[in-house]
Amino acid sequence: MLAVVQHLIARGHTRIAHMTGTPIGRDAQQRLDAYREALRDAGLSYELVLDGGFTELGAYRAMQHLLRDPSSQTDPFTALTCASDEMALGVLQALEDAGRRVPQDLAVTGFDDLPLESFQAAQLTTVHQPLRDIGHGAAQLLLEQLEGLAPRTVTFTP
Repeated sequence: MLAVVQHLIARGHTRIAHMTGTPIGRDAQQRLDAYREALRDAGLSYELVLDGGFTELGAYRAMQHLLRDPSSQTDPFTALTCASDEMALGVLQALEDAGRRVPQDLAVTGFDDLPLESFQAAQLTTVHQPLRDIGHGAAQLLLEQLEGLAPRTVTFTP
């Protein structure tokens, strides 16, 4: 998420929102922390965190609510990072229903690079998660522990 927000900042965005969900799990918290870190590192004080419930419908409703809120129009965000691709699809649908264009009116990013099949998914910029590698690595670590080897840490970079 850090790299995504840094990329958006490099493209000129200074008002970047983030959609997460509740309850916030470890992955979601790390993504939220990275969002905040990137803003802080760039000297940006704008922060808007939305709760999309980690579902397409939850994100759709959260975005609809925000688009109808007059106070959100006084200092509108120009980019939105989503903690999952599923939520990003809900956001894209809400924007389409409201007549907003991506990326012309609002840049939207997802996270996970899930194999989604829809028109909106074709428009989505997302962060690839090497899920196969992560699963293989987890199985390897488990086998090593079953063999009595000391636990070790493995880091995968999206």
